[in-house]
Amino acid sequence: MGAHELSMARRLYEGVADVPGVTVYGDWPALELGEASARTGVVALNVSGLDSAEVSDALMDGWDIATRPGAHCAPLMHRALGTERQGIVRLSTSWFTTAEEIDVAVGAIREIAEG
Repeated sequence: MGAHELSMARRLYEGVADVPGVTVYGDWPALELGEASARTGVVALNVSGLDSAEVSDALMDGWDIATRPGAHCAPLMHRALGTERQGIVRLSTSWFTTAEEIDVAVGAIREIAEG
């Protein structure tokens, strides 16, 4: 994973991690230790009380942000996290992702969480 993708994912993570009602899965300590391979450019989250598909649809309809909601073919992980019914929303970064796009996504997630 390249440095740009990781920096954009970290910007997203840090932008939504403290939003009331938003749960972000995973953290960044391995990156702090220089183990960049322990992370990818993916941020996985939920907004309390909303199904992951509802959040994904709202992001697409309101902000043209494509995400991947659901169980991601990982039922045991979802059982361990307690997200079997809600699923999880995944947002991915790439070499082409801009800081402005991340800031729009952060604002959108904040707005959805505020209801």
